[in-house]
Amino acid sequence: MLRQFFADFENVAIFIGIIAITFIVAIFFNYLFRSFIKRASIVVKNDPTNYQFLRHFITAIIYVVGFSAAIYALPNLRTLASSLLAGAGILALRLVLLHNRH
Repeated sequence: MLRQFFADFENVAIFIGIIAITFIVAIFFNYLFRSFIKRASIVVKNDPTNYQFLRHFITAIIYVVGFSAAIYALPNLRTLASSLLAGAGILALRLVLLHNRH
């Protein structure tokens, strides 16, 4: 019983760690990309809204991959995580194709 408790505790700790790392990576990426957009729009003198879609899209991908990896860390939910990752890949491809069409 104690061994099972520590195994479950380890899985939950890994889950929480992956979620925390996902948030840190997403916030760090947003900060870097936002500063890049500011510098690029000043130097090139173009509209920064062109890059906002890309920033939001990549941030969403970071969250989806991070949450899927966190769910995958829990042994009982690995099938769900595989489905989420496959769905995220299809969604990403579809959004890129729609964005390139316009």
